Amino acid sequence: MAIRYHDESPLERHHAALLFKIILNLKGDKTKLLPNGDYLSNDDSNILKVFDREEFQKLRKYIIEIILATDMKFHFELLGNFFEEV
Repeated sequence: MAIRYHDESPLERHHAALLFKIILNLKGDKTKLLPNGDYLSNDDSNILKVFDREEFQKLRKYIIEIILATDMKFHFELLGNFFEEV
């Protein structure tokens, strides 16, 4: 995983990738990207299908940021930022 994710938060990046693989029901080589860049999901379990492309991209970005923030490497920086705001 460290090689795949360039040694930057490999576990957290794996979790983010796995989350979207599950939500979008992506299955390896059967993954299909539509001409407009959207993913084709074979399952109605895609809870993100209600969002348009722009909203989906924003939400995806926020979700990934939240997951990456769980890396303890950033804990004290985030904690310091939090107390500066309070």
